[in-house]
Amino acid sequence: MSRDRLLRLEEIEATRGLLASYARAADAASLDAMLALFAPDGVVANRRGEFAGPTAIGGYFAGAWGESPADKRHFVTNVTVAWRGPGEVRAEAYFLFVARTPGASTLGWGRYDADVRVEDGEARFARLRMDLDVATDLATGWPAG
Repeated sequence: MSRDRLLRLEEIEATRGLLASYARAADAASLDAMLALFAPDGVVANRRGEFAGPTAIGGYFAGAWGESPADKRHFVTNVTVAWRGPGEVRAEAYFLFVARTPGASTLGWGRYDADVRVEDGEARFARLRMDLDVATDLATGWPAG
């Protein structure tokens, strides 16, 4: 196997691992673990806006977790990864989540779109876009129409 091919495969797998680490950090609502997943100039983008750098990203997650203190579990699925060159990987995936609060259960899903930088085998988000498609309680569900 050529060195270039091995590098490509290692960076792709590091990116897949980054997505799994993101789900674990979100489930734990761990700000330290979450911030460790982003490059120093990293950006989070979603319907609420763009949050650049550790202070803004940390503020976003702290606020989001404070607004919705549910016990959650995130699942990342249908991951597609494209190697763009040494240290540059693009990833897209679906996410699903379940959550519980006293008296309610919630489920939801959406999409991740990420630009990832890999340095010395360590993957970090340069930009992570999160698009939430559905969030609903189990009583309401997801009816057609």
